[in-house]
Amino acid sequence: VDHAITFTRARRSNAEELARLNQALEEQVEAKTWRLGEREKELGYLHQLGEIIALQHPSVDTLCQKAVDALPSAFQEPELTTARLTVNERPFVSSAFLETPHRLSSGERHTEALRIDLEVFVQRDQMSLTQPFLDEERALLISSVELLAAELQRRERIGRYDLLTASHAIWDWDVLQGRVIFSPKWQAMRGYECS
Repeated sequence: VDHAITFTRARRSNAEELARLNQALEEQVEAKTWRLGEREKELGYLHQLGEIIALQHPSVDTLCQKAVDALPSAFQEPELTTARLTVNERPFVSSAFLETPHRLSSGERHTEALRIDLEVFVQRDQMSLTQPFLDEERALLISSVELLAAELQRRERIGRYDLLTASHAIWDWDVLQGRVIFSPKWQAMRGYECS
């Protein structure tokens, strides 16, 4: 009888231990699934930003506005998140923009002709999470600013190139966009309509 009681207690103890291990495992799976979902949102935004940049001829204003409108969807609680992109002191804000004390900034990037900063604000008092910004979200802002700055600098170079080459017959190969640019003079010399 004592052996049976000991055996029953041991089984119960093992069952309780298995239940605790199972619960811990389920919590780990849930946490990793959540983190994976957050990475998916961040990568989705970077993909969307790449598509916005790849559009044939959006204006700088359109590019900036689309980029800032899409950004809140990449954060933990998109409905509580707003964003502001500032390019050379010109702000572009996401819909229902609200500046709050809970702010994450990419840190202003400077070049000779460009100053750019991307900020995210969250209504922290309404958040269900204790940490308003993840390290990966900080990295996302920095990567986004680098992509936007590179595109804006590329457009600036093309704009200067267009001004300089208006009276010259030259062409250029834009490797990043996969296209060749011909000056109006080059096109006219060969009998093409200027485009």
